[in-house]
Amino acid sequence: MTKRHTNEKTLDNIIHIAVPLSVRRSFDYLSSHKFLLPEIGARVKVPFGKNELIGIVLDRFKKSDVPKEKLKNILLIIDDKPIIARELLETLIWCSNYYHHPIGEVIKHALPSHIRKGKPAEPIIDVAWNITDLGKQSINKIRKNARNQIKAMNLFLMNDNVTDELIKNNNLAKKTINNLYEKKFIDKKILTHKKKITKIEEILPKLTFDQKNVINKIKSEKRSFNAFLLKGVTSSGKTEVYLRLIEEEIKKNKQSLLLVPEIGLTPQLISRLTNRFGKVLSIMHSGLSEMERYKSWLNACSSKSKVIVGTRSAIFAPLPELGLIIIDEEHDLSYKQQEGFRYSARDIAIFRAKKVNAKVILGSATPSFESLHNSNIGKYKLLNMPKRIGKAGKPKVMIIDQNKHASNNILSTPLVLAMQKHLKRNNQILLFLNRRGYAPILFCKECKKTEGCIRCDSNMTIHKSKEILICHHCGQNKRLNTICNKCNSNRIILGSGTQRVTEDLVNIFPKTRIIRLDRDSISKKGKIIEILEKIESGYAQIIVGTQMLTKGHDFPNLTMVGILNTDQGILGTDFRSNERLAQTLVQVSGRAGRRDIPGEVYIQTHFPEHPLISSLMNDNYEEFERESLARRRESRWPPFNYMIIFRAKSFDKHKLFSFLEKISKISKEKNLKVRILGPAPAMIERRFNKFHAQLLFQSEKRNLLHILIKELISEIEKFKKNGQIQWNIDVDPLEL
Repeated sequence: MTKRHTNEKTLDNIIHIAVPLSVRRSFDYLSSHKFLLPEIGARVKVPFGKNELIGIVLDRFKKSDVPKEKLKNILLIIDDKPIIARELLETLIWCSNYYHHPIGEVIKHALPSHIRKGKPAEPIIDVAWNITDLGKQSINKIRKNARNQIKAMNLFLMNDNVTDELIKNNNLAKKTINNLYEKKFIDKKILTHKKKITKIEEILPKLTFDQKNVINKIKSEKRSFNAFLLKGVTSSGKTEVYLRLIEEEIKKNKQSLLLVPEIGLTPQLISRLTNRFGKVLSIMHSGLSEMERYKSWLNACSSKSKVIVGTRSAIFAPLPELGLIIIDEEHDLSYKQQEGFRYSARDIAIFRAKKVNAKVILGSATPSFESLHNSNIGKYKLLNMPKRIGKAGKPKVMIIDQNKHASNNILSTPLVLAMQKHLKRNNQILLFLNRRGYAPILFCKECKKTEGCIRCDSNMTIHKSKEILICHHCGQNKRLNTICNKCNSNRIILGSGTQRVTEDLVNIFPKTRIIRLDRDSISKKGKIIEILEKIESGYAQIIVGTQMLTKGHDFPNLTMVGILNTDQGILGTDFRSNERLAQTLVQVSGRAGRRDIPGEVYIQTHFPEHPLISSLMNDNYEEFERESLARRRESRWPPFNYMIIFRAKSFDKHKLFSFLEKISKISKEKNLKVRILGPAPAMIERRFNKFHAQLLFQSEKRNLLHILIKELISEIEKFKKNGQIQWNIDVDPLEL
């Protein structure tokens, strides 16, 4: 650690520190040596009560509100330079203020656990272990009761270059490995990783007119910070636009961040990125091991990685040379964290890019209404890619009126006839049903009761293959029993999930290869890759799946899409229900008709005259967007005003509503121009045995909402401690 000497006359030796706790403030400390001060953004070890914590330096001052004699000294300065760069630290502080979340917890999202634990921020050397000749000769001499050593030696016998990760996966302790190493039964070597990269010139496809036009418009912008909304229909080639723009940033020695909704569901994209940018590519998402995440973080921090691809949490990656941020499928709900620190990666991307004068591209075939509104008022520059690559053109949309046609459970006769036609042509079919499991309701016709969850206000979903009922809200499960536990009558199964549809299809098309893609079918590691390979190769003739089928997949042999439960979205009570249904319908429909083969989309509904259905039939989605935005303006919903939800939960319903009534009263006494709705129960009032309720705050002025919430938090902190009530703030909520 390098010592820095500072002029004592100008010394700011009050150190403002964020600690990794759920406290809504930072703390002042003194440097242990008056001439040695930590840098802003560096890690320090500090005493906190009876504990010692690793904190981050937020600032330095000459004075503190706390008397100097009461301030404690920093125990250790861990870093001699910032571990969090000034730009990123300012972004994190903004996040803490905007989302009203403790700064220590916000910072935790930006650091891998290796760094949070205070370990050195330096590369970790990978080693591989191999059995020696002495080890091979001595394996039978190891004591029989030394089971772990025998297990380890068998692992080394069967594998070359055994990594620490493989050792960990086999539950072998470091002590066992070190013991064998000391006996010279095994040896180690340092691994060097050489990534292969295909020459870019060999893999670049020819650009369409629309692609060239978009790339040229983005490149021609002289101002460094620009936000672009790239509205491109499915299969218009948005991904290739992203890759070309990333390549431009690499030439300028700049870094690019590409955010995707779910990495596990987009292996095609990861493969393209690896082929194009393998040497300078890092991946960041929650599915990585702690060490993998640390290595990606380190490569991004050192600018070794020029391309970082990840899910929402990657927005906090350290990027000292940031030049471009791309949010793919920007409308996707997964960019908003729904628990704990409730942030929007899309909105933070705009803030962060503006700070460092980087470009932002928000890409989608069906942009969020917020982004459309921002393009309408000039905050974002709208770029259009209205044509598909290839000769197929847009799919033909047909409506099946379920009021007129018979159905086998959920599969109507016209839908089955259409499927027979496409199967005869050796094409693939996709059936979309946003409900996993076998069926949603187990119903007794005698006593009219359904099988509900004992912990939540919801029905339990039938999973017939496992013979169990599962609550999809809390995970509670029980054995499936078709006999009513109240009147002993036989119960019936109502509704259909992906499992039941698959079962019905097997009966209708017994010789057809059918595959299911939902959360249940990909629960095992590597299963998603296996299923997608079967689809892409054409092996699977019918694909039944849920929302994850909308996540940017390219199925070249797929010519028909059937949407089975359209009415679930039409009947939704959330003000965003129609927007989300429209996005889903357009995204799923876009899977039909790839390359040069025309596609067909069949939408089953009991509401064939609904405006959204009509707009899809008439290929006029833009008109639906305009009319929907006009209705939002009239009803004062976002994006024409702003919202914050104050959510709370408790085992005691009476105390919960008393607490929220008190918050509502305090809010009204502030006399701010804020509309206060509630308290009201949440959509599902009881979850995990706790009652959930909320207050909704609305205003045309965002700053008034934040002033009110800040004052409310201050008031709540004066309340008598009540551990029975848990509450949180949801700024710019996407779900009511």
